Amino acid sequence: MPKVLLAKGARGELVRKTQLSLMDDNCDPLGAGGAFSSSVPKCSSALDSSPPQKRSWAQAFGLTTDGVSKKEINIGPGRRRLARTLIGFLLWGATTFAHAQSDPVLYSLLKKPLFDGKFGKLAEVQAAISAALVRCGKAPIAVDGFFGNGTFEAVKTLVACPEVRPHIPPGSPAQHGAITQSVWKAVLPKSTMPSVEQRAQTLVLTYEATDYDRLEWNFCQNKPFWSPQNPTMPCFTNDPKSYITWGPRGATAGHGKEVQWVIWRVDQQDASIVDKVFATEASVLRKLISLNDSSARLLLCSIYADESSRGSWTRAFEELGKSALVRSMYDLHYLSRASDGAKMATFYRLYDKLAVKPTEVDYAFFLDRATHSSPPSDLDNAVREIQGWLKEKSVTRTPSNVRRAVAAKFPTANQRQDRLGRDVAFFIDAVSESALTQEERQAWTKRGQLSAANVGLSDERAAPVLNPVTDAKGPGFGESLDPAPACPQSVLNPRAP
Repeated sequence: MPKVLLAKGARGELVRKTQLSLMDDNCDPLGAGGAFSSSVPKCSSALDSSPPQKRSWAQAFGLTTDGVSKKEINIGPGRRRLARTLIGFLLWGATTFAHAQSDPVLYSLLKKPLFDGKFGKLAEVQAAISAALVRCGKAPIAVDGFFGNGTFEAVKTLVACPEVRPHIPPGSPAQHGAITQSVWKAVLPKSTMPSVEQRAQTLVLTYEATDYDRLEWNFCQNKPFWSPQNPTMPCFTNDPKSYITWGPRGATAGHGKEVQWVIWRVDQQDASIVDKVFATEASVLRKLISLNDSSARLLLCSIYADESSRGSWTRAFEELGKSALVRSMYDLHYLSRASDGAKMATFYRLYDKLAVKPTEVDYAFFLDRATHSSPPSDLDNAVREIQGWLKEKSVTRTPSNVRRAVAAKFPTANQRQDRLGRDVAFFIDAVSESALTQEERQAWTKRGQLSAANVGLSDERAAPVLNPVTDAKGPGFGESLDPAPACPQSVLNPRAP
């Protein structure tokens, strides 16, 4: 039967409740992010200073003052969820549990700062927190979409302010730096809280480290950059078929032609946006939408080779990213069947074949995998591979174990360790850190040690219903440029680094 062990490396809701209780006993284990680190045992004195009833329950379950449970608690598969809840009650009391449950976390800091972009919900709540702090006589904070130490400390200051304090329940994770639902309601009472999709997107943005107003040229990635003054200088790139990359999901003008799709969608809604931003270059951008891959490559290469045109397009995409309509069309495309929506739907079908109901964490896992790679193409074979892995490891068919099996059996052809490090973030909360393989731990550590708990996602709640948009038509991608624009061969045919 599965076993739960409170020890260094353990993660999840029970650990977070333990951390919160230690904080209530005047010992801060460096946050309540749900990861059992070396700082938790240092709070062992809290056991000695806790009320006798807490000490006796802790001792009954073998939790000693070194912070390690000396007894393994056997939990039958059918009652695991109930037992986890009961253990939380018994070890640390019902009060902390109830408070934590009543004020769910939206964003929290573990180690690596979260990044939600300057246009996201995190920046929205940062602006509201900053304004509330000023009204409280405190210093404002940066509104940049990063949840780092500055925002973490600001939240702890905020919840003590007279304007906010009455809205925060006792024992709330907000008192320890997390942005919770009560914090959101206190500073943004009329604004919709971030959805599961939006918070899943935060993890993707944190990994991708880009935003809607950023365009990158992929023809020459080496420094010093190629320039018209040195036309024979060789170009090196590790992404020769993308041409350009734009925005948080890495839209390209090659591969899936996501850039062209987004511009086409924007034009369907409001053509004046492209006209205003690109001005005399608007017709060139619209021409790009209709071109086949070879001509699109030549056109973009010619723009890159002209420093003035390159700078003009880079600035124009920066302005495009500031438009709420452009951002919404960008997101809509990635949820459509023409793009990552189809990949997400494939993962949903895979889970259906496995008779596993997707959870919030699964949704985020699907989204990140769809952004960075692709789902298995043969679902029947994928089911066999996953079931074989589960049998080999002698583990049950839970959502977290299925995610771990996908990570193990379906690595990416390129950037294998990078993908694995991202995958671990979606099952680390359900297994202890000590239970990771050496490869998993190293990859996860290198990728910043993020987890779904950072954005308040849980396997206890079902995934949102997926309804990818189906487009009746779209860009043709069939036209050729004649005559073809000129482009230096060193740029048009870059070398691998």
